[in-house]
Amino acid sequence: MAGVEGLVLTSWPFFRVISIEQWPPNTWRRLPWATGKHQLTETYAWFLAGWASRLSWKEVAETFRTTWDHVFSSVEMAVAWGRAHQDLSAIEAIDVDEIVWQRGHRF
Repeated sequence: MAGVEGLVLTSWPFFRVISIEQWPPNTWRRLPWATGKHQLTETYAWFLAGWASRLSWKEVAETFRTTWDHVFSSVEMAVAWGRAHQDLSAIEAIDVDEIVWQRGHRF
């Protein structure tokens, strides 16, 4: 394979550069499609999370021949990303439902 002979995969998702001229030797580069020690690529995790919002997690796992745990970690990743990027600065007040208040619920 052309262009691959200079790479050696040693610690997923990082690879060690051995003999590529534009990078110094023995440096580590991050693979852009993986995060940490996750077994799924980021694109596939987003794909599973999108389907998990439409189907049950079990159905998603069976349909795409993966495990329930992979679907769970994909949804967990999507929720963590959403929580980190939410903007609550425009919220000025939170209302309480009067009917629920009359039923005795206290917040």
